Amino acid sequence: MLSKQAIIVALVGLNLLLLTAVLMVGYTPPAAFAQEVGPPATSDFILTAAEAEIGNDVTYVLDTRNQLLHAFRTPFPHMVSDPVFVTYAGTRDLSRDFKKEVRR
Repeated sequence: MLSKQAIIVALVGLNLLLLTAVLMVGYTPPAAFAQEVGPPATSDFILTAAEAEIGNDVTYVLDTRNQLLHAFRTPFPHMVSDPVFVTYAGTRDLSRDFKKEVRR
């Protein structure tokens, strides 16, 4: 037969296990959004980076007001000890690129 102290320890452990299960099922962390929902409050630009090729990065700047996408690249290849120079790669007019064509 189990002693009184062993039963109490087992019940406390069971309560801790049940509390952990309730917290894991019932709690959801707050959502993290990459961009603000709705109109931009302080800026009309969105900045994102990507790896175009191995060791060659691109930074994209989206101008939401004028619907332009600007691209800036780092020269390839470059040595790790060299400073990184950013060059302007070009612009895309998104309103023209995604304009719906009227079919007849």
